[in-house]
Amino acid sequence: MSREIYEFSIKSEHIGPFFIYLGIGILYAINNRAISPEIGIWTIGMPKIHEFLAENSLISDEVRDIFETFDELD
Repeated sequence: MSREIYEFSIKSEHIGPFFIYLGIGILYAINNRAISPEIGIWTIGMPKIHEFLAENSLISDEVRDIFETFDELD
């Protein structure tokens, strides 16, 4: 089975809202049992995401805090 790879770009001024909508989408999927809480928490809690959020000055502290505590959904 071949896998297709899709890439997209986000304007830097939209990166904060992108992560907010990503979090909302993950929560919606968990709430509707489309994905398990473990999958959703791991998706948001990936070290790669936390590193990006920590290094990006365009992400507000509030958004960083939300993503850092996302694993407390259990």
